Amino acid sequence: MIEENIKKGSSPVKASNVDQVKKDYKSEMLKVQKQFLANQPKVASPDKSGDATIKVKSSPVAGEKRKAAFPELFAPAASQPKKKKGPPLPKNACVMLNEYKPGLEYMLLNQEGQSHDPIFVMKVTVNGRDYEGRGRSKKLAKQAAAEVALQSIIQFKNPLEAQVAMGKVPMAPINMDYTSDDTLEAGPIKINSFEDSTTAQSGNKSITPVKEGTKQSEGDKCGEKVESLVSTIKTETAVGGKPDTGAQGDSASKAKKQQNSGGGSALDQLKNPIMSLNELKPGLTFECSEIGSNPDNAKKFKTTVTIDGKVFEGFGSSKKLSKAACARACLYKLFGVNFTPETNTRQVATEPEKTAGDTNIPLSRFCMDQELADTVAKMILEKFDSLVVGNMVASRRKVIAGIVMSTGDKMKELKVVSVTTGTKCINGEYMSDSGKGLNDCHAEILSRRCFMRFMYLELEKIVSNNGTIPEDSVLENSPSGGYRVKSGVQFHLYINTAPCGDARIFSPHAAEKRVDVDDIMGETDSGLNRRSRGQLRTKIESGEGTIPVTSAEGIQTWDGVMQGSRLLTMSCSDKVCRWNVLGLQGSLLSYYLEPVYLYSIILGSMFHPTHLMRAVTGRIEGTLSGLPKPFRLNTPKLNLLTSPEVRQPGKSPNHSLNWTLGDTSKEICDATRGTTESKSASRLAKYNLFCRWLKLAESGKLTNREALASPIPTVYAQAKKGSKSFQTSKELLFKAFKKAENGDWIKKPIEQDDFEVRRR
Repeated sequence: MIEENIKKGSSPVKASNVDQVKKDYKSEMLKVQKQFLANQPKVASPDKSGDATIKVKSSPVAGEKRKAAFPELFAPAASQPKKKKGPPLPKNACVMLNEYKPGLEYMLLNQEGQSHDPIFVMKVTVNGRDYEGRGRSKKLAKQAAAEVALQSIIQFKNPLEAQVAMGKVPMAPINMDYTSDDTLEAGPIKINSFEDSTTAQSGNKSITPVKEGTKQSEGDKCGEKVESLVSTIKTETAVGGKPDTGAQGDSASKAKKQQNSGGGSALDQLKNPIMSLNELKPGLTFECSEIGSNPDNAKKFKTTVTIDGKVFEGFGSSKKLSKAACARACLYKLFGVNFTPETNTRQVATEPEKTAGDTNIPLSRFCMDQELADTVAKMILEKFDSLVVGNMVASRRKVIAGIVMSTGDKMKELKVVSVTTGTKCINGEYMSDSGKGLNDCHAEILSRRCFMRFMYLELEKIVSNNGTIPEDSVLENSPSGGYRVKSGVQFHLYINTAPCGDARIFSPHAAEKRVDVDDIMGETDSGLNRRSRGQLRTKIESGEGTIPVTSAEGIQTWDGVMQGSRLLTMSCSDKVCRWNVLGLQGSLLSYYLEPVYLYSIILGSMFHPTHLMRAVTGRIEGTLSGLPKPFRLNTPKLNLLTSPEVRQPGKSPNHSLNWTLGDTSKEICDATRGTTESKSASRLAKYNLFCRWLKLAESGKLTNREALASPIPTVYAQAKKGSKSFQTSKELLFKAFKKAENGDWIKKPIEQDDFEVRRR
């Protein structure tokens, strides 16, 4: 302290006094040290004669380095316990190959690519055979060459593992007899060829039935052996973590579930599509890239893999999901594995045909070819991307839908008919009494209106050709009068999610874990037979979602809505069900066209076969009767994409987009107002479609299915009522809903359809 005060100049002490203070301080410290050493314990050590002598630690001599008082604190690090080492690091391919064959030389064969992004090609020779590898650096290329060499050299300890790696069997089954030679002698598994075959397009049957009196080839016998091998794995329904042993007294529904789920092969009980594909086709290389240019939507990735010259694709919101989707596409095409929920059981020729989910529809007639379903969705999404290039507002969407037309028995020629987006309905205050407003701007509803425009275009071509059907038309003359769609022409509806309403009222994750409650409570409550299932539902004005209809809401009035009553619009599930009875063409086109039905409905997510089938046809199957021909109850095929879309949380945009085949540009509408951005009538509005119908009726060059009134009605409501067979079928449909206790169909205020188009 004194020295510090002197340095700071805070004390007036002289220099001579400072030296004296330093000497006193040093002497005091030496005294303290001597006292400390004197108090240390004395150590006895034997001398050479055996007598113990006592040594006392003496103070350090002047000039000798003083030892530390506590040496244990200054022990070297070597005496301290070392940390435990982890597991040994795996050896890389070069090290393993060098252990097998020392002294190998790697040669640089070539350098490819640009100078800033080179690709090196290295070669190594093992046992007279050359192996090449590529990489972004010489080191990586060397490792790749070593890996290729090891893959041809390594041997499996277990012969069955070798069979799996070579594609002889898909995977080792449970409870297999390893002492039998049948496993290794079964031969290669039958793989579907890329060429068209006579087997079912749905991919659910893996063995083609053999007719009586025909002789099976050796390959067919081997395929049956493998099928019997892999069919030993049964589905286990777990209750409380224990496998279901099939107790006595099972109900009929439980037996049906076991029939549909049991007997599945190892390919159907896939633990992971990527792992299963690697077991069947080892050594595949997946290439992943990010696609899309819309920053408002979630990222999208594309994964491709090439097998036997065929390129497979998969899409997803992450690299992992896109890779899994790509693997599912490969497994379906090569091995006939269907990943549609509750339809992915394999069919054996000797067993009765299984049904999809809890429906009574056989698997072969429930789904269409999965590759075709994926192609339909891909075409619609690609067309949408091309329409919104450079338009950030139009590219924002939550639900997208579209219709694709296929021609030919094999449905190889495809054309996109419509692409639409939207999730909102018109506000009640913007209702139009002149037919110039769009009431419902949900994507699937707009796609159907685009389809109607396409049909008007086909009829206008006939009129312009002086009543003769052009060769490129999709229509032909009907024997009963009017026109019908040519045989072989089919229409497929794609929606990236389940339509709102009854088809979407279920828990998707609860459906994955189906627990049979019969063993616990003696009754089943799977949610399929609840009173709320199948109910007609209405959309919420200025919002999303639906609510069930009530008897008090059967009639809507114009002045009531204008005063503040909620404008009700039937859900998309109910309208799709209506299309499966009345057709897509509507009442006005029914003067000239027979009903046009959907061949398939493809969903991108929220797919449940039982709920979807009930929503689109099943709920009125037992109550609908007496339809006039050619109207009928249509049952479309249902499919889920191999690359399902991921749920996108957030608020939906207020706009909608529509495009129809033949249009030069897209149209964007304000869904809450029902008009275009410039507040004019949309080309899909009732007014514009009615104007086109009047031109067809006045031309007199078309053959009718039903007679036109004279004079031709210019009021929209009167023209619709003139289609007698359509109106009769519609009334029978509404009665079927009511008879099934599904509720009453709610109509818009009658003033909406009372507008008139004056012709000059």
